[in-house]
This record gives sequence, structure tokens and C-alpha cells, in this order.
Amino acid sequence: LAEWYAAYRELGELLHAPGNHIEFRLNGGEMLMVNGYRILHARKAFKADGPRHLQDVYFSSQDVADHLSRMSGEVENAMAGAASAH
Repeated sequence: LAEWYAAYRELGELLHAPGNHIEFRLNGGEMLMVNGYRILHARKAFKADGPRHLQDVYFSSQDVADHLSRMSGEVENAMAGAASAH
């Protein structure tokens, strides 16, 4: 149990270390897609009466890759990605 708590404290230190943070602001019309299995992410506080729209969307990264392949013309058949998955 002592090893677990030591690792837990070390993880907490890594998460809060400023060198491990990236901070940026999205402008109107921009969006950010985050793979929640691979990246820890958070938001800063905001003014409750200010203009803001936040929309959570859950997606499969494979679905995104398949759609991008079809949109770029890399894959001609709209069902090609689905067929190869089975």
C-alpha cells in the first residue's frame, strides 16, 4: 500500500507540474477533439454570463479516421472501412 501511495503522489506531482501543461484559447469557429483515453484535459474557469458554447461529443477514433479517409478520397466505397472491421 505504501508503494501505491508513493506512486499516487508522484503522479499528482507530474500532473500539477507547470512544464507538463499546454494552455491555449480557441477562437470562434474552432474546435478541439481530444482522445480521452490518451490525454488528460481540463478547462479553466469562465465567466458564467459571458458568451460560451461547450459541447461534449463522444466518438470512436477509428470512426473519425474512417470518415477522414472517405472525405479525402483515400477510400472510394463508403462501406470499405466498415467491411474491413468485420
